[in-house]
Amino acid sequence: MSPDGRFVAAGDRAGTLWVWRDGEPRPRARLRDHGERLAALAFAADGDALLSGGWDGAVRRRSLAPLDADRATVAAAAEAAWRLPLDQVW
Repeated sequence: MSPDGRFVAAGDRAGTLWVWRDGEPRPRARLRDHGERLAALAFAADGDALLSGGWDGAVRRRSLAPLDADRATVAAAAEAAWRLPLDQVW
């Protein structure tokens, strides 16, 4: 859980990163940007970013700010900021 309690994140063996907004049943984002399982997740101290590390050797830092907006804004901002298509936005 992020330090400010807004987000919860989890990763899986396929390298997919899931992000939920406080108490919502469906994830706000599902990111498939690690080639292998996720090994570590950490939120920035201010709660505005999520860091992930995978067995593929990649470390990513993702801004969480785009996930605070409505669905269309989230999709456009996240795709622009993260430079990858989102296959699911809450």
